[in-house]
Amino acid sequence: MAHMPACVNRSPDLQAEITTKIVEAVDGMFLLAQLHLDSLKGKRSSKAVRSALSVLHAGSQAYDLAYDDAMKRIEGQRKDEVELAKQVLPWITCAKRPLSTIELQHAHGVEVGETELDLDNISQPEDIMSVCAGLVTVDEESNIIRLVHYSTQEYFMRTWKRWFADAQTEITKVCATYLSFSSFESGFCRTDADFEDRLRLHPLYDYVAHFWGDHAREAGETSPAVLGLLRNEKNVEAQVQVLWVAERFRPRGYSQRFPKRMQGLHVTHILG
Repeated sequence: MAHMPACVNRSPDLQAEITTKIVEAVDGMFLLAQLHLDSLKGKRSSKAVRSALSVLHAGSQAYDLAYDDAMKRIEGQRKDEVELAKQVLPWITCAKRPLSTIELQHAHGVEVGETELDLDNISQPEDIMSVCAGLVTVDEESNIIRLVHYSTQEYFMRTWKRWFADAQTEITKVCATYLSFSSFESGFCRTDADFEDRLRLHPLYDYVAHFWGDHAREAGETSPAVLGLLRNEKNVEAQVQVLWVAERFRPRGYSQRFPKRMQGLHVTHILG
C-alpha cells in the first residue's frame, strides 16, 4: 500500500483489515476505494486508522460523503496548498469546455491587476494534482486536466458555492485581466502567422475571449477589470479577431475575416 503511514506498512494484519473493510464498503466502486485509501494517508497510529475504517461511507451517499472528506483534507493542508487547490478546482469545475494543462496553468498564474503573465507564478501539473486530494487527473493522450470521475463533476456542480462561493467572480476577473494584457494592446494581428503566434504564446487567450461573458453573466456583477477591458479599444479589437475567426477551414488571409472597429459594447452584445 503505497504512501500509507508507517503503522500500516509495518503491519500485515492492519493491511489485511484495511483491504477487507474497504472492499465491503465500496461494493466494486474503484474510485470510492481510492478515496477511502486516500483518507487514511494522514493517520499516524493504528488506532486512528481503525477509527477511520469504522466509519467508512457506503450506500447511495458514499461518493458525496467521500468528496466532503476529500475537501476537508484539502482545507487542512498548508496555506499555499489550500490556495492552489482553491484556485484550480473552480476553474476545472466551472469551465465552459475542457481545459488543457497549459490553459489551467495560465489561468491560475494570472495576477489580477497585472499587465502580463509572470511565468514564475505558474505551478507544475504534478503540484496541482498533489494538492487536490486525488480529485484531479490529467488525460495523457489529450493533455486535458479534469476531475477524476463524472460523479466528482456532479458533486461540485451541486456544491461549488459551498466550497468556492466567489468562483465565477474570480474567474471573470482573471479572464478580463488576461484579455487586457499589454501583449494585446497593439490590436488585431495583421497576418495569419502573427495571429497563430499570438494564440501559441498565450494558450488561455482563445478560452477567455470566447467565454469571459458567460462567467461574467453568472457572476452577476461587473468588476473594475471588466470595465477597464471594455474601455480599451485595441484589446477589444484583438479579442474580436479571436471570436470571429473559425478554427477550421483556414484559407490564406483567414485571420483578417472579422469585423473591424468593434467596441466593448458590441462584444458584450455578442457574448450575451
